[in-house]
Amino acid sequence: MRLYTVNELIWLSSTVGIILFVIGTGSSPLDLNNFTILFTSSMWPLTILLLALGFRSSIVKLMDVVASRISDLQKVAGSNWETIFQTREGVDLDDSLDKLPSTVELPALTGRGANAVINLEKVLFESAEALQGSCEDKLKIALRDLAISRLQATCFDTYNVVFRSQIELLMAIANASVAYPVSKAIEYYEKAKEKDPEFYGKYSFEAWLRYMEKDDLVRIHENGLNINYKGEYFIQFLEDFGMPWHRRPH
Repeated sequence: MRLYTVNELIWLSSTVGIILFVIGTGSSPLDLNNFTILFTSSMWPLTILLLALGFRSSIVKLMDVVASRISDLQKVAGSNWETIFQTREGVDLDDSLDKLPSTVELPALTGRGANAVINLEKVLFESAEALQGSCEDKLKIALRDLAISRLQATCFDTYNVVFRSQIELLMAIANASVAYPVSKAIEYYEKAKEKDPEFYGKYSFEAWLRYMEKDDLVRIHENGLNINYKGEYFIQFLEDFGMPWHRRPH
């Protein structure tokens, strides 16, 4: 396709302007108020139209480049985007992220959320002072609350990326009295892939199951699958917070 010349664009804009003038003014072609209103309301649409016509060749080339880049990314990541997030390492509750600092110094607070943390600390400190009991008892209460808060935080993180099919398998493992066979676990994957083969694409059963292990939801051993402590808490988390995981398409 060729580009329009400047003269052609001027001619086109003049023609469209005359047509709008005649149609918009009707029986009063000399009514400047009608023309002003019509011209004002049509100025931006006309500008966009003229730009699109004048540079349509460049726009088409740009869209082709963008489509090519998206296609390349999809080839690297597989046929879907959500599985990209499941390639991350799971949150291990025993790693350094979930341990207390090695020193007694309070960590520095920065950013917009600093005041919110400080205010909450004051409330908690006042509540702790009002409690009856030894310092050790108060510390146990604080650590219990800290453990629950961190577990909930990791569960929200898991919920953002876990698939419905994986939650269904986790429920089945939790209800099993013995180790859950891998041969039965693959049925949940195959069922989901059959419903949406395009979504699962190149996301293999091994990768699908490995994510659950990395995120500390299950343990995989030679006898089958067992639920982990975090997996048990994650099920409770879904119930306590009323998470609508059943509505997930995958």
